[in-house]
Amino acid sequence: MSRFSIVIPIDGDDRRQNEIQRFEDTLASVLRSRPSESQIIVVHNGRYEDPHGLGSEVDWIVETSPYLADQLDRGLKAATGDLITLLRPGIELDEGWNESVPKAFENKSVGSLTPLIVSTSYPAKITVGGILANRSGTRLLAGFQKKFSHRTLRNLKPLGPSSHFGIYRRSVLKAIGPAGSLTEDLYVDVDIALSMRELGFTSALGSDVIGTTESEDLIIAESTRPHGCSAERSLSRYSQADSSPTSPTLSRTLWEIAKAPLKPWLFRHGFQRLSAKRHRALDQAFRQHLAAAKNTPSWRDSATESESKTSRRRAA
Repeated sequence: MSRFSIVIPIDGDDRRQNEIQRFEDTLASVLRSRPSESQIIVVHNGRYEDPHGLGSEVDWIVETSPYLADQLDRGLKAATGDLITLLRPGIELDEGWNESVPKAFENKSVGSLTPLIVSTSYPAKITVGGILANRSGTRLLAGFQKKFSHRTLRNLKPLGPSSHFGIYRRSVLKAIGPAGSLTEDLYVDVDIALSMRELGFTSALGSDVIGTTESEDLIIAESTRPHGCSAERSLSRYSQADSSPTSPTLSRTLWEIAKAPLKPWLFRHGFQRLSAKRHRALDQAFRQHLAAAKNTPSWRDSATESESKTSRRRAA
């Protein structure tokens, strides 16, 4: 079994500022910096033809769905590593990025590791330090545009990693179940983080695990896409300590519409909340699924034993 399975999804949309070129730059950085025990999985729609002949070094997996959540699920099915590294095109890694990762996961309560993402143009500032969800469930970028300093890192308390670069226990992802059944792509990282918290796991901050990007503008633009339905649904799925699930959907909707002149995307974001009610039965079923998983110790015990065996083999 490999220690790391690095999953790189390609969304196949060539209109998004040279998506294929950004993917190839990301893959090249992974091939240069991959750990000795690692598996590289590329999930694509079947149209990528591997022009560089990397078939023997990469597991090419076809997923016809264009959605990130479905691509992550497909990559997870093919993964053999204890730790899943999700890396989206546009993020590049340097040699040694993985060195401190296994130590963070020695703590059995850690379900994920949150790396930092910085821009190649402004490396002294944090682009993404993980993600947050505020009282109304809205997704936010943690540490956005904060100065890269000890004080900033000390105060950085992300809910979990961004979908652009995150490291997870495979056993916990499998216990959560298919990400594609949860939510839209923009919100999938928040949903996974909230699910992990519901199962009793935390996310450690990997302040020395850093990815770089030349596509900062794309990450920022994505963070301002409306996702009100997913945000509202999360309030009924998770017992969030920082949320107010008893607050009516309509009042949250009106509040965000009122803020729309300052942030225009909040107008559609607010209205989308009204469509959450139609998913209530599905969300309640998922809540029950998480409760059952939380009270089933067998998968935790088997996962711990498997990870311990891998660690012993590495040490030997």
